[in-house]
Amino acid sequence: NRSATTAARRPGSSCGAAGLADDGPLGGAQCAARRASCLGDRRATAAAVSVETIAMLPHQLQELHLGSNMFSGEIPGVYAFLPRLNRLNVANNDLSGVLPELNDAVEYIDISYNKFNGSFPMHLLRDSVVSLKISGNAFSGTLPLVSNTMLRDLEVGSNRFYGSLGHLSSLIQLTSLNVSWNAFTGALPPIMEFRDIRLFDV
Repeated sequence: NRSATTAARRPGSSCGAAGLADDGPLGGAQCAARRASCLGDRRATAAAVSVETIAMLPHQLQELHLGSNMFSGEIPGVYAFLPRLNRLNVANNDLSGVLPELNDAVEYIDISYNKFNGSFPMHLLRDSVVSLKISGNAFSGTLPLVSNTMLRDLEVGSNRFYGSLGHLSSLIQLTSLNVSWNAFTGALPPIMEFRDIRLFDV
């Protein structure tokens, strides 16, 4: 059926299925990256969502989901200029480099399963953040003393952290804690301290 074949090849049809409009600045950029992949370019980069594209995004943008793609390179620092951004999800890509500062409105951050390294990204753990997921990277060193008592989700599994975990008992609001597949030693955090814990993965 020729019409069906044409519809299947129409640019943006796959993005439409994902809930992205291909005529918007972000939808168009993601569709372009996906079309490039279909044409044999399997290494779509973070540059496909350019600084100019992000600058065109409406300031009322609250959620940005770019997970499970093939983006590489750094997270654009211009994300810090999205004043109402509340959720950032770039998990399951090939991203690396410096993690940018984010605005004070961000509460949910998921950068899991990329290629970030270095010490724990403490600058991401502001008092406003209630969920931080950084599992599956190459972060190393010890976990710092976290003073954010409103934190509910902390997932740092499958990195290269070491040291003790006793100080995590101060995070009394935690509902999810994943520190598995690291090199932690010493005593376990007393699970009874976490009154609302639902996932405890060590």
